[in-house]
Amino acid sequence: MLWINLSAHLEPYVSNEFWFKRQNTKPDKPPVTEETVIAPCSIPEGSIRQGREPFYVQELEIHAKSICYWLEKWRTPEGNIIRGVPSAALNGHHFGPKIQAFILHQYFACGVTQPQLLEFLWDIGVSISAGELSNLITKGHAPFHQEKDELLATGIRCSRYLQTDDTGSRHQGQNGYCTVITNELFTWFGTTGSKSRENFLTLLHRPYRTYVLNADAIHYLSEHKFARKWVNILKQYQDVHFLSEKAWRAFMDDIGLTGSRNRQRATEAMLYGSLMNHGFNLVTFSDGATV
Repeated sequence: MLWINLSAHLEPYVSNEFWFKRQNTKPDKPPVTEETVIAPCSIPEGSIRQGREPFYVQELEIHAKSICYWLEKWRTPEGNIIRGVPSAALNGHHFGPKIQAFILHQYFACGVTQPQLLEFLWDIGVSISAGELSNLITKGHAPFHQEKDELLATGIRCSRYLQTDDTGSRHQGQNGYCTVITNELFTWFGTTGSKSRENFLTLLHRPYRTYVLNADAIHYLSEHKFARKWVNILKQYQDVHFLSEKAWRAFMDDIGLTGSRNRQRATEAMLYGSLMNHGFNLVTFSDGATV
């Protein structure tokens, strides 16, 4: 069974050594990059130098600078013009990766508002408009979403168990649910419009795309009292891998599997089968309401 009540089953699976509050620790001192020798203000005549002792000071430099990339232009023998391409790290912006990272950290991690952030950037000499700042915050974040999905898949591969819970959430003016999947190794959040089992399995399924009709999927349907007629029909296609959700839903249309509840349960089974096919074999704890 994939879902187990947390309060009744936690202790046999997880020892106390895994439950701890993560503590932030002070980092090591940065390496010395600049040295200055300071002599006493007044040295009496006849004094003998006795060496020197260190007095370490950490400092922070925040200043703006401009970089000019000269993009060479070449004419090919066919008469076409080709140009050099700026670094992909710029993500198409006219602001470097360091300032992009600083802006995202200040806005999302530190809760600095856009007007405050814009004022700070102007104070240190960065020539940026309110619109450009908004674009840096809201656009071109596909790599972050990809990394987020890869984090979940990697966390699952490295884990012995998962905990999950959800809470009501609003996104872009719409009611939804924020689901957390976590253990002592990682924490992952996802906001969707549903809190169904299909939704939870879909979250676990990221970033995979295949839907697998294997023995695990058939067993899932049997365990959830799926109609015997449809179980027998689907058994005829056992070990078929559908390469996308679109292909799986087209297959349901072809065999005449209708009814939103039937299609939802069958999709749950396919997601479950795919997870098992990818090596998912974990105990998942919840409060009973999440899934």
